Amino acid sequence: MVGIFKNTMDSSLVKSGRIMKKPPNPTLFLVIVLFIVSACGKPVGIIPQAKSGNKNIVSVIFFGITINPNSAYRFDISQITQPILDSGSVSVYFRNSIVIFDTWYPLPYYSVKNDSVTSYTISEIRVGSAKIENTGTTEASADYRFDIAPPN
Repeated sequence: MVGIFKNTMDSSLVKSGRIMKKPPNPTLFLVIVLFIVSACGKPVGIIPQAKSGNKNIVSVIFFGITINPNSAYRFDISQITQPILDSGSVSVYFRNSIVIFDTWYPLPYYSVKNDSVTSYTISEIRVGSAKIENTGTTEASADYRFDIAPPN
């Protein structure tokens, strides 16, 4: 009976008269593991309304903004009004435009990797605008999100 299998199956699958199964595809296994990890992982930079329950939050998103090292970028945001500044709130987040995952990091943000410093800070928020400074040594295209919450 072993001789029959040797003729019809790959001989590397027959060992000591027993038929061995082919190992599962490692690529498929890796994709499944990554899917499960990303689906079950808790996101960084949770949107504030998920915590506070305030459903009146307005998110304003700017895509593909590059802030050069040791410089600033002013965002024109008409939704930032004097009542928001007096008793509401403005939360600022960013994500790298190149990264596929939808992970937003709150500002201020500071990271060092291989002698490369990434540092984004909010230097000014006033009626109609906000300014973010890059005090690091790197620049990257990033998306910026401003969550604007009116007074409760």
